[in-house]
Order: sequence, then C-alpha cells, then structure tokens
Amino acid sequence: MGFDGVSQTAQRVMELRASNGARVEHEAKETQAMYEVFRALRKPVVARINGVAAGAGLQIALMSDLRIASTQARFGMTEFKVGSAAIVGSALLQPIIGEAAMKRLVLLAEIVPAGPALDLGLVHEVVEDERLDERVAEICTLIAGWSPTSVEITKAWWKEMGDELFAKACAAARRGHAANFASGAYSEGARKFTSRKLA
Repeated sequence: MGFDGVSQTAQRVMELRASNGARVEHEAKETQAMYEVFRALRKPVVARINGVAAGAGLQIALMSDLRIASTQARFGMTEFKVGSAAIVGSALLQPIIGEAAMKRLVLLAEIVPAGPALDLGLVHEVVEDERLDERVAEICTLIAGWSPTSVEITKAWWKEMGDELFAKACAAARRGHAANFASGAYSEGARKFTSRKLA
C-alpha cells in the first residue's frame, strides 16, 4: 500500500473545493461505507507500505491487521493542512498509538519517517526496501497456515471490539465535516494546500 501523495491529493482537494455541502455529506457516507467493507473482511489484511501514507491513506493502513513498511515509508495525519477536521483518523489512531501520540501527530500534521513510526507503534515492522515483498510474503504464508475458521472468528471479534468507537467517529465526522465546510475552513485550507503543491 502506498501512493503518490502530491498529485493525487492535490487533485482530490481541488475537486472537494468545488463541492457543495450536499456533496460533502455524500462523500462522508461513501467513505464510511467503504471503510465498513474493509473492516468486515474476514481474512487478515497485511498492508505493504512503501511510500507516503497520509490522511485517508493512513486511515486505510490503520484498519489493516498488520502494517509492514519499508525504510522509505512515511506517515502523517495531515488533515489540518487542507483545513479538514481529523475525526475518524483520530479514532483510528488512538487505540493504536495512544492519546498523547495521536494528538501530536494530528496537531502538528507531521510526516513521520518509518523508524519513528515503528517506535510509536504505528507499524509492526520496518524492513529494507528490497526485502519488503519477501517479508510480506513470509507473513502471508505463515498466516495462511492457520485454521481459517479460527482466524475468521477472531477477525469478527476484533471488528466487534471497535464497532462502537467507529460508529461514533463516523457520526461525528458527518456532523463535523458539514460544519467545517459551511464555515469555509475547508475551502481556505484546500486553497492554501493546492497553492503550495501546484506552485
């Protein structure tokens, strides 16, 4: 998992700048539906991260069961850089890295290299770039040897453990993003972001 952050994110920001409040609400519901599908997967998800995982990209990585990163990977919860609220991202981060680290990552909107991300508990392993595919394959092979029924039952329980917090976060995100858009904060943040990245 990973993506070319600048061009794709800038394009997405420009699209949402042109949105209206109804579209923002629609986007929030679609994102929640996609995340629900991801969370409901009964097979383990191993994220192979070799690039920048920021914002929604980091959120998807956080919903994975294991996160294996190369030394080139970088991570950030950068919503504030585009004037967006960090609601679901905060809810996904806190159980993994704790409240203090979550607040630092969100408030400073820092991009964290792989080593410090490992120290935070944001990823499970960091390997050299040339070993990334090999290590992910080793892990997948190991997991594939476990009882499928045992794994599915465990995965279902993990989802249930987080259901209440996830539902609350999604409801708060729908309200919060609508209010944020109405205030003009998102449009202004998006304007600043795209002017920096496209200059």
